[in-house]
Amino acid sequence: MCGNVTPSHAETAGQVNGWCQLVDDAKAGEHGTVFVPGGNQDSSYCWGAFEVIERMSTYIEGPPNQRVFGACVPEDRDRLHMVHVFRRYMEQHPEKENVEFTDIAVTALQEAFPCKATRRGHHRWAVVAAQGKLG
Repeated sequence: MCGNVTPSHAETAGQVNGWCQLVDDAKAGEHGTVFVPGGNQDSSYCWGAFEVIERMSTYIEGPPNQRVFGACVPEDRDRLHMVHVFRRYMEQHPEKENVEFTDIAVTALQEAFPCKATRRGHHRWAVVAAQGKLG
């Protein structure tokens, strides 16, 4: 069995930022339905990437029962809003376009929706891991 094999690589924030342009212009309709005018494969990739980010942003690591991403996104904020947050971050930090998408998406959410520090001053392990200081 033969097939094309492409090397695995992480998408950059700049790549995903481009994919999300049409999504960023979309509006949420009734019942949370989002219509992306002129949507294409790139906008679908964006939507899928942020589906994962949205789900992962709710995961808890414990103890001490803190959000894995270190971002406390309010329940009334949806995937479309997360795309907006990411795109605004990229506008403010164009120098980050070659950094891995997930690192930048998480950083953007952490800045937009910071979690309060715990009583003992612990912060999310994801922040430490992103800085390369874990274990």
